[in-house]
Amino acid sequence: MRLFSPLPSQLIKQTEKRHWNNPKIQNRVGETFNSCTRHVPRAWDMSKTQMIILRGNENCGKTTLCAAVYRQLLQYANIEHSFGQVGKPMKTVKQDSIELDEKGNIRDFQTLLTVGGKKIGFFSMGDYVPDYLKINIRFFIDIEVAILVCCTRSRNRNNSTYRYYEETYGQLRKKIYWTEFAQNKNDMYKIKDKQAETIVQDILSELHNM
Repeated sequence: MRLFSPLPSQLIKQTEKRHWNNPKIQNRVGETFNSCTRHVPRAWDMSKTQMIILRGNENCGKTTLCAAVYRQLLQYANIEHSFGQVGKPMKTVKQDSIELDEKGNIRDFQTLLTVGGKKIGFFSMGDYVPDYLKINIRFFIDIEVAILVCCTRSRNRNNSTYRYYEETYGQLRKKIYWTEFAQNKNDMYKIKDKQAETIVQDILSELHNM
């Protein structure tokens, strides 16, 4: 059964137009966005992108799992890549750039990796749908990332991130991983690292077959 139904491309353009034309939103994406805006008017070939959805309840560790996938995949990627905290510009870095907040939790992030000449985008925030989520996801699709890793809550309801992806990017091929949860923080990292190993191997296999 197909969970995602595509919307006409014209409706997508109408929905996103005001976000693309907002300079404040554009600046949050960073330098990479500015170099690619000239490609916006062309038609998308969404079938080229595989969306990896890390799905789960609030505070189950979706961002932690996303970070674990990023860190493990970085071992196979070009060391120089774009990275930024969500809501801030992406910059060129040459190392694992994950940051922790004052409580020791991983901050939401976005990044663009290159593995074997193919681009992989990450966007870890998925609890709601702010403008900068829309503009970043659109950016990743527009530059034709081979893989897009993103997060959503488990509920499929109005104004949820999951529903937004369902209604806006129905043409993308998708694979959902339910985030495994652990009460103990030490166990949580072990569980997330183990689950990330499976996801990374699936990503590498998908890249190999493209």
